Amino acid sequence: EIGGDTAVLQHTASELVAIDLRTGAIRSRFVQPSLAEVVVAPTGDEATVWSPLERTASVWSVATGVCMLRAPMELVMAVDGARAFGIDGAQIREWAMDGRHHAALPAWLEVAVATVPDVLIARDRAGTVHVIDHAGVSRHTWSPAPVGSFGGARVAHAEGSTVVITDATTGARAYAIDRPLGAPALSSDGSLLAGTFKGESSVWRLGDHAAVQLSAMHARKPSVEVIAIAASRIALAYDNRVEL
Repeated sequence: EIGGDTAVLQHTASELVAIDLRTGAIRSRFVQPSLAEVVVAPTGDEATVWSPLERTASVWSVATGVCMLRAPMELVMAVDGARAFGIDGAQIREWAMDGRHHAALPAWLEVAVATVPDVLIARDRAGTVHVIDHAGVSRHTWSPAPVGSFGGARVAHAEGSTVVITDATTGARAYAIDRPLGAPALSSDGSLLAGTFKGESSVWRLGDHAAVQLSAMHARKPSVEVIAIAASRIALAYDNRVEL
């Protein structure tokens, strides 16, 4: 996983290492079982490490190598890096780095952090998408919403032969890309969108009122799937392979 100028790699079966991409030096190490799922903050200074084997998540300070927080649920980091959020099966919980937490609203399935300060985007069991603040107060809802991907303050989902881009902070439909893209994937900052259709992978830059297609690549397999996109790289999955 890459965030800023930092890459986190599985070094051994029980150790992760953070590498400075500018110098190649090891920034810090983190002991964690294999199969760990890592998300590096855009600044590269923190990372969340989810262990499916232990059913716990940690927030790792990449700068110091210190474990700042451990919680019994998968976590997403706030934009300011001072808080993390997770779902315990019924409630969204906000965690401070000292381990304190409080419950927000019930019955959530997934949660994402918007780039807008103090805003969360969450989907409940009925399919309703909510924009809430960190105190759990709802600012806006819309329903039903076939959520495809969260990114920044945007939501993208396929609707017939188009991909609809929605402003998650207002619930307003920003615009649509008149092209089938299967299950679209947004970059974490919401600036890029990628998707595949009949063996072609397309990448789009999202503006405020329209999208510009940056590239179109013929995939090796018709069933190729976009699993991640960031900066100038895209990760595609097909058969038992992942291609960057």
